Amino acid sequence: MADFVKGGTPRAPFGVNEYLRSTQDVKKDSYTFAKGAIPEETIDGVAQKVLQPGTVLASITSGDDAGKVGVYAPGAGGGVAAVDEVQSLTRTSTGGTITLAHEGEVTGTIPADAVGFTAAAVQAALLALPNLNVGDVVVTGAAGGPLTVTFGGQYADQDVATLTVDNTSATGGTIVAAQVTAGAAASAGAGPATDGRQTAANIVGINDTFLPWQLLERDCEVAVTYEATVRQAWCYEYANGVRTALSNITRDAMVDDPSLAILFK
Repeated sequence: MADFVKGGTPRAPFGVNEYLRSTQDVKKDSYTFAKGAIPEETIDGVAQKVLQPGTVLASITSGDDAGKVGVYAPGAGGGVAAVDEVQSLTRTSTGGTITLAHEGEVTGTIPADAVGFTAAAVQAALLALPNLNVGDVVVTGAAGGPLTVTFGGQYADQDVATLTVDNTSATGGTIVAAQVTAGAAASAGAGPATDGRQTAANIVGINDTFLPWQLLERDCEVAVTYEATVRQAWCYEYANGVRTALSNITRDAMVDDPSLAILFK
């Protein structure tokens, strides 16, 4: 005799998770889900935002998205926040010129003396490269250096190859490029939310709307279940920024919440 196992799993990239134990006596409310209130995950090598049915949602109580909802995101920290690449340019030369190279593209000449070696001159030379746009680099520092080059734009949160300096035409010394801070994306587990979604008292229910990509582009309306019989093992929260099975702590908080009537079986 054939048999089957009830309940679904979030198959990459478009499988829909099932969380209901029964479809009887299910009650829902409508909320606006803030697109920034769910972390990205990599699916088939592509950054994606997938909101699955069965995900516990909580109200956002601070910031620009206050009044909307997002994934319930408790946790104790331990991850790494995103950081932009920072490099330095240090001068000992007294005259002549240099050029800089970024990913194989070479700038025009830049003065290598204490007066001409300025943040404005270096930034203008870099932004003239075909592989850099306005916002990709910001150069700061006093004339003569040392100068600081901070990468953003298309290079935000990335480890960028250190600029190459050609000192062939410099006199009296050189200009040296060095990495100060390696750019890096935020790691999974970047800690709990800080906008109210980390607080169990702000839980509004369990998401019932499948959004496989829409939150990459915009806020979306979702249906949120506040009364139903569900399977705890088929529900999710985002502990430390990572989608995980619903914990007993969160389950107990939801059971004790008088605004919810969710029975876990």
